[in-house]
Amino acid sequence: MSVINETEIVEFTKNLRVLRQSAGWTQEELAKKVGVTRQTITAIETNKIIPSTTLFLALAGLFIIGSSINPIMRSVSETLNINNIFEKILESE
Repeated sequence: MSVINETEIVEFTKNLRVLRQSAGWTQEELAKKVGVTRQTITAIETNKIIPSTTLFLALAGLFIIGSSINPIMRSVSETLNINNIFEKILESE
């Protein structure tokens, strides 16, 4: 049983565009960072697909790491409660 449910993934992806833009990344740059195509990022941002748990973790982790350096990303991440989702994952290990 996964500690992350589909609702949490959907909530995160609803805000992916805001997170990406707060980091100053294009869709292409984000795609390269997590090993997918730009089209995949576009599909996630437009709610055409829900990312796998693995892709979700890669995306969330990227923004958690970035928020430790970038104050704008930190503010957006805190507003969207991303740290709590990631902490939930770590506690389940």
